[in-house]
Amino acid sequence: MIVIDFTQIQPDILKSSDLEIRLCWQKKTQNSNEFFYTSGTSGDKKKFEFSQLQIKKSVNQTIQYFGLKKGDTIVNPLPLEFVAGKMNIYRAIYGDLNYIQIPPKNITENLPKTTIDFITLVPNQLHQILESKTIKPLIKQILVGGGEWTDIDNLKKLKKTKVFQSFASTETLTHFAIKQIYPLQEEYYTVLPGFTVDEKDGVLFVNHPIICEKGVFMDDLIELKGDCQFKWVGRKTNMIKSGGIKLFPELIERKISNFFNQKFVILGMPDDKFGEIVVLCIEGKKDEDILFKISGVLDRYELPKKIIEIECFPLTEAGKVKRKELAEKLKNQL
Repeated sequence: MIVIDFTQIQPDILKSSDLEIRLCWQKKTQNSNEFFYTSGTSGDKKKFEFSQLQIKKSVNQTIQYFGLKKGDTIVNPLPLEFVAGKMNIYRAIYGDLNYIQIPPKNITENLPKTTIDFITLVPNQLHQILESKTIKPLIKQILVGGGEWTDIDNLKKLKKTKVFQSFASTETLTHFAIKQIYPLQEEYYTVLPGFTVDEKDGVLFVNHPIICEKGVFMDDLIELKGDCQFKWVGRKTNMIKSGGIKLFPELIERKISNFFNQKFVILGMPDDKFGEIVVLCIEGKKDEDILFKISGVLDRYELPKKIIEIECFPLTEAGKVKRKELAEKLKNQL
């Protein structure tokens, strides 16, 4: 665990054992540009360069949205090589926050006992906290990213905590839209001030006059509501075309998520008759009645034609399933 009090005029940053934290402080004080890398979930890793002006703008929007103030405690259990983890450092630096960094794995063993004002988590980390038998610290606000959280009922264990879902990318310098999922259960994401969203053939386009002034087309299909809200449908590159029907794996996964207590994904695999078929991949052993159970919530075209058990899913460093790599691995099993 690393603890740094950025409320001090000259925080004791040089004693930090983490080089990345020291470099962020140095780049902030020297007004130097910063580089961020994508996780490689949807393709090859890419590098993006941002100025301190752009970083500070993003930081201020997060601080204002969550009402963070000088001296509040932010806990960072995310890898620092990616935008979500590194931006937590900058939020602490620019926001004069008390920063606590803990390892990404075994999060329940490393959570500080103090009150946590803000923490960013991926779904697997939130699941660990919810299922832990240990006494949980008071966490005021949780921001979940890296995949949509669907088990809303389980969040009732947190009681006094507000939980939010982020919509983010490296190109937009982390989240640009947020929705509360507990205790409120908002259906649509709302974009942060300054950002504008649009769609072309259902594909999301994001713009901000400072952070991404040229605009960014995302690999995401959405349904717009007004000029500042949208609902996520799924990834464009993951779309399955089966017998002329367009199907969205992420939408199917959300429908059936309550039937699983292990990792699973929906993939589209080549088929001579239909072009592609829906395949359910499960990490570990399947429930023998799973097809019957999920048939009650799926349309007939969404129902998997095959179920494949996988010993261990290939994951990115951020903990996301490498769908493309998994699909290539499974071609020999069909």
